[in-house]
Amino acid sequence: MISRLAGPVIPDRTLRLVKHCTPWLVMLALWAGGWLVPPVSAQPAVASLGGRVVDEQGEGVSGAKVFARREGTKVRRSTEADVEGYFLFPALPPGNWDVEASAPGFTVRVVADVRLVVVQNRHLDLTLEPSDVQEMVSVVDYPPLVRTTPGLGVSLDRRELTNLPLRFRNLSELQGHSLLTIVTSPVDVRLDGGLVSPSSQPPWSSILEADLAEHSSKVAHGRSAGVVSLLTRSGGSTRRGEAFVLHRDERLDAAVARRHLGVSLGGPYGRQRSGKGSHFFVAAEVEDGDDPGRRGFLGRGSRHDRRNLALLRLLRDDPEGRGRLDSLLVAWQTRLTSNILHDLTVQVEDLESSDGSLHDRRNQLRSDVFATAASGIGVHDLAFGVESVETSFDDSSTDRWSLFARDRWQVADRLSLLGGLRLDTFEDARRDEERWAPRLGLVWDLDGAGNHLLRGGAGRFGDPEAGDEIDRFSLGWSWQINPFLGLTVDAMTVDSAGRSRDYEAFAVTIRSRFSDVFQVRASYSRTEPDAVGVETQDRTVVTGLYKAPADILVAAVYRSDPSPVLTGFSVLHRPREDPFDAMGLDLRVAKIVPVGGDVSLEVLAEVFDLFEEQEDERGRMGQLGVRLSF
Repeated sequence: MISRLAGPVIPDRTLRLVKHCTPWLVMLALWAGGWLVPPVSAQPAVASLGGRVVDEQGEGVSGAKVFARREGTKVRRSTEADVEGYFLFPALPPGNWDVEASAPGFTVRVVADVRLVVVQNRHLDLTLEPSDVQEMVSVVDYPPLVRTTPGLGVSLDRRELTNLPLRFRNLSELQGHSLLTIVTSPVDVRLDGGLVSPSSQPPWSSILEADLAEHSSKVAHGRSAGVVSLLTRSGGSTRRGEAFVLHRDERLDAAVARRHLGVSLGGPYGRQRSGKGSHFFVAAEVEDGDDPGRRGFLGRGSRHDRRNLALLRLLRDDPEGRGRLDSLLVAWQTRLTSNILHDLTVQVEDLESSDGSLHDRRNQLRSDVFATAASGIGVHDLAFGVESVETSFDDSSTDRWSLFARDRWQVADRLSLLGGLRLDTFEDARRDEERWAPRLGLVWDLDGAGNHLLRGGAGRFGDPEAGDEIDRFSLGWSWQINPFLGLTVDAMTVDSAGRSRDYEAFAVTIRSRFSDVFQVRASYSRTEPDAVGVETQDRTVVTGLYKAPADILVAAVYRSDPSPVLTGFSVLHRPREDPFDAMGLDLRVAKIVPVGGDVSLEVLAEVFDLFEEQEDERGRMGQLGVRLSF
């Protein structure tokens, strides 16, 4: 009788499902409420600001940094000009804005009190004047030194990738700069937005920026929260290039003699007209020596007019003794209106081992639409996408279709929310399944000046190979103490269905930068795995760059552990009983010698693991090199 009055019995599986999904459903309902509030006006209360950054000859300045600051509220937006110098801020609140443009080798251009009114599409051209190459361009408001997006990660810019001492100069070594000692597995590697094989290695001189995300709430990232995002260089408004050679042998305590040679060149080609133009960039590198080395080539060409940007990229990676990887990417970007952008990408990848025992092929098609809109509360930066990945491994194949939608909701001047939903479908000989993956993010400007940011992220990620779902949650605080010092604190927890990958982590990073003379980044992390037999691990990584008088560059990397054992994208840290022995210190000293005009010669010396005994390819070792820039 009691059981009848109690109503129907709900299965335990259903209860677990409801409990697991309730937080996501509540957030979805709150998000929908922001759209249901009636707008105060029939028109969106936003404006757009776009234009072009050009030099004195009227040619676009590729890669120029553009900042917009709203008067009074101190709201700050930033973007980067494309290969022809065009930039766009698609959704800005009306009011007075200060617009600033800067680029290496040019003075800083600031236009104050740019007035924007509702529904206005304002066009503004910014002309930069050349500056003396020997004088450092002084920027009044430096880019932030703290992480301003949800999630946990570390970014390395072109200057760090070029000047920091790196023993192997490959993608695996980048994980040595990661905050956590437990490396996310599996790790997705994205090159210019396209998913590539973790074994791919573009020429090191072609990488413009590398972002190592231990946790990313971006809905565009599907399989794993761990993402290595690489952005390659493109040609600018003038032709520039470089050539280098690095050498090591037994006289420098190297167990394996090796030479690393590379050359790169980029710039405009063909006739450059207002609103139209073409650019190219090519890079090639070769490693040879006692052991089989690596040969890599990257070619990139682009064609731009007022509404379209066509991009062609060819990557060829040929490690001797291991195989060959070829990758071809074709992208077409069209600005449909001032607030709507469509991006279409097709990529083909082919990997084959030297003995023919392994043949892996990957075909990708991706279509994204970006738009801005206004609701009754705030402005929405929307993105919708579809991605198809067909992978063929020897005689087996896997098809994956992904649909995703993302909304970056600017609720107020000081609060923005990120929400997204992703659907992945997998089909192969073993399974036919679907996976839903919600993502949430938060950035709250606590003081209204961008100096104190509260950041948070949550996401569900699925590993199709392990058949496991993982929920990741992160919470962080960023403090821009002054224009030269920033502090970032992050905490993260990982909850997997099987509990085999559960862990909690804490990380703190301090960054300082005094113009281009001195900059340093110090990170400490503590990881507490919830697994039998795995101990809590602490890790410290410190990097520094110093431009001494007489054009001498000094760079150093300190790690609380020596050079890790690198196996693909897995990092196995070697324990040490002696604390003094359990650390790694790499040093690099370079002298720049002006040759004439824009030509300079750099002579460099590097030493790795200064306090470590020499062991095979790891341990104390030296390296010499020269780089010619022209």
